[in-house]
Amino acid sequence: LGTLSAVVVWFLTWLVWMRSAQSVAVFFLKRKSPPYHYLAESLYRVNMSVDWFNSAWGHWFLLYGSPIYNSILRLMGTSIDGELLFNGSEAYDFHALTFRDKTIIDESQVDSHIQVGSNLSVRPSVLCGVLHEGCLSFAGSRCEGTHTTEQGPLRPIFGTSDDNHSGTINVLV
Repeated sequence: LGTLSAVVVWFLTWLVWMRSAQSVAVFFLKRKSPPYHYLAESLYRVNMSVDWFNSAWGHWFLLYGSPIYNSILRLMGTSIDGELLFNGSEAYDFHALTFRDKTIIDESQVDSHIQVGSNLSVRPSVLCGVLHEGCLSFAGSRCEGTHTTEQGPLRPIFGTSDDNHSGTINVLV
């Protein structure tokens, strides 16, 4: 009973720390005018480090595929339109992720950010269908289709087929 209690307290502590780090980072990202520019990107990188540490040591992986994990994603700011089966490897940028109905994430990494050089871009991502093992979604990912659409394996998902942007866009959520 003591070990189980310790795991639950550890999990809740990291959940609160992760939610706090995300709230501060997103607050500054929305105010990305000088003098907040460098502070916003630095805090967002701290947020991504906290996300990684939590996925590795926060015991979230024990809840993958369960309705409890979907509730945690909603608590972190993710929009889930219906049913989601998440068995992914990592998820970042919870505030900018949207999962359509009947989405299956199978050992994929889902993000809403990309960094090219010193340019950090955070854009909303909408994912649907089945993302097979090794898929990577980046800033501005828009999976087109229905819940029967399959992506992957080992496929990067960036933008849409009607996306006429060249290079990264620094539009922040």
